[in-house]
Amino acid sequence: MSLRYPTIVLLMLGPLLSLPPSSSAQNQAPAGGVQGVGSQFQFVRSASGSKGTPSGGRFSMEDPRTVFYVPEDRQVIVYMEWEGSPGKHHIEGFWKDPDGKVVTLSDFEYEAKDKRFGAFWTLSLADTTPIGM
Repeated sequence: MSLRYPTIVLLMLGPLLSLPPSSSAQNQAPAGGVQGVGSQFQFVRSASGSKGTPSGGRFSMEDPRTVFYVPEDRQVIVYMEWEGSPGKHHIEGFWKDPDGKVVTLSDFEYEAKDKRFGAFWTLSLADTTPIGM
C-alpha cells in the first residue's frame, strides 16, 4: 500500500515567486505553481531577504527585499506561508538560474499541525553565481 501525501511544489526564480492555488491532483502544477494532492492550498505570504530567523513557528525576515548583489550578498532566503490541510506534506523548492535551468532542488516531508504553515529556503551565492532577472 502506498500513502499519498499532499505535495507543494515551488518554483523559485531567483527572489521572484509565483504561487497560484491548485484545485486538483489530476492537474499539472503550472510553472511557478503549487500542486495540492486532494486538497486546496491558499497562498498567504512570501518574503525574501538575505537575513532571517525562525521565530515562534513563523519566519522573521530581518532585511526584506527582492534585489540582491553579488558579491556583497552571500545568500538569498525565501519564506513562504500557506493555509491548507493539517497533516503530512511533501514540499519541494526549485531555484532556477536566469536562463530558466534548475540549479538547486530542495525537498522535505513536513507534518503541519495547524491549518497555516510555512517553509523557508536558503540559496548560497558565490562570486560565480549568474546574475540576472
